[in-house]
Amino acid sequence: MGFWSVAGKAAKGVMGFVASETGAAIERNKLYNEEMPAKNDDELKKIFSKYLNSKPIMALAAGRELKNRGYSQEDLSQISRENSKR
Repeated sequence: MGFWSVAGKAAKGVMGFVASETGAAIERNKLYNEEMPAKNDDELKKIFSKYLNSKPIMALAAGRELKNRGYSQEDLSQISRENSKR
């Protein structure tokens, strides 16, 4: 098998993995967006600040719900800053 044949197969494998992970991320996003409206503001703030680095899809869903409830981008930045001081 030549170099380009092996490289092509490797690229197909990588693309399959990326497509699979993208689909999983889309599903997680949908799930989180359905869950967040049932949470109170304090729970959303905690999720937003706690998971911003480790579970960004979850944190952004919480932030989006807070924005839907009238919080500004500055409010979200403040929540994030307060958590980073801990």
